[in-house]
Amino acid sequence: MLLILIELQRLKRLERTGWTLRGLPSGTESVAAHSFGVSVTAMLLADEIKSRGLDVDIERVLKMALLHDWAETRVGDMPKTATNYFGADARKRAETAALADIVSTLGAAESQYKGLYSRLRTTP
Repeated sequence: MLLILIELQRLKRLERTGWTLRGLPSGTESVAAHSFGVSVTAMLLADEIKSRGLDVDIERVLKMALLHDWAETRVGDMPKTATNYFGADARKRAETAALADIVSTLGAAESQYKGLYSRLRTTP
């Protein structure tokens, strides 16, 4: 688990490619900063939905928000425009394989994380 924690720290230094392609300066946003924003947004929205009486699994929502960029430690932050050249399926396969490799040593949590990530990859 320690090696995974160390590897995920790379996300703090990995810049979001989309901002770079749009001409924003280096350091505009890291993948980790983006993931933090996604996770905070997910938590607040899930709490709001729950407060309105709807059933939501907040733990699952937060795990999905936190997992969604882990593969980028291995494949980088590919911009959506890369899909035009590699194809959506190739990109999805690469990211799914990278996530599977990252979580492969986590024992019981491995299948849970792979399942959650798979669900993310099938959601439009």
